[in-house]
Amino acid sequence: PIESVISAARELADGNAGVRVPTYSKFIPEEFQELGTGFNAMARDVSSHLAERKRVVETLRESEARFRAVVENAGDALFLVDPSGEIVDVNHAACNALGYTRQELLDLSVCDIDADLDAEKSVVLMNTLRAGSPVTVESNYRRKTGTTFPVEIRIVLLELGPRKLMLALARDMTDRKQDLQKLLQAQKMESLGNLAGGIAHN
Repeated sequence: PIESVISAARELADGNAGVRVPTYSKFIPEEFQELGTGFNAMARDVSSHLAERKRVVETLRESEARFRAVVENAGDALFLVDPSGEIVDVNHAACNALGYTRQELLDLSVCDIDADLDAEKSVVLMNTLRAGSPVTVESNYRRKTGTTFPVEIRIVLLELGPRKLMLALARDMTDRKQDLQKLLQAQKMESLGNLAGGIAHN
């Protein structure tokens, strides 16, 4: 009887949470029956714990997959940056906007893609961020080709246990800037037209 408990304990240790030992037989002494009952109760607890752990892991994987799907399909470029300014993750929009592959971007720092940012400014920005308090800034991003374009960046600090990361969502402002420039030009021409009309009238 004791050999069956030892064998079952080894199976349990190897991950077989469904293992059980017989607890009643006229050939098994009463004290070993009690040992078997105690072992089976422990095995059931282990099985329940493993099932709950598996459920939690599966739930986390599903949640991570949904989050990744949302991130990858986002229209804005997304960057995760560590305190030293190194890029640790990006989405497809970031790759498309800058003309890099994902791996190429992961080999760069944020200063390599932000034409208006240097290492010192990056550290200052990280130190001014507070968890849960987003900051919006304007800058110019540099493509792999060397050309630049204006962006509006919404930045928030993420505290993942002891680790801190900067989440940046960057939106291309080229069209908006061009529209604003056209509006200002139209207003300027209207003002000049009014001024010219006033002079002619006088």
